[in-house]
This record gives sequence, C-alpha cells and structure tokens, in this order.
Amino acid sequence: MLEWNFQDFRIGFLLEPDKTESSYYIVSQDKSISLFVADSQKLDTNTMGSIVEIIVKYVLENT
Repeated sequence: MLEWNFQDFRIGFLLEPDKTESSYYIVSQDKSISLFVADSQKLDTNTMGSIVEIIVKYVLENT
C-alpha cells in the first residue's frame, strides 16, 4: 500500500501480486459544505497508466 496525506485530501494505491486486484482510492474534503468525498476503484491493467497520470496531476495541482 502506498498512501499520501495532504491537508485536504488523501490518495492511495493498493498494489496486489495479482494486478487485477490492485486498486486506488482518493478521499477529499469540500470545506465549503463540510463534506468528505471518497472514490475507489480497481485498477484495470489497460488503463492503469492513465489513472496514475490523472492522480499525480491532481496532486501536483492541489498541493
């Protein structure tokens, strides 16, 4: 498991020996309405690179 914690959000990857069981998650806080938003999905081996790219871009834009 790899996880990064920031002030307003947390992102993690669960990497399993069987790649079809690997997943990611993101939890963020919308302070304007005091709400936490969460998303998690299994990583499809065909789209893993693009999902990682999107998440890294999100981190860079929001830190």
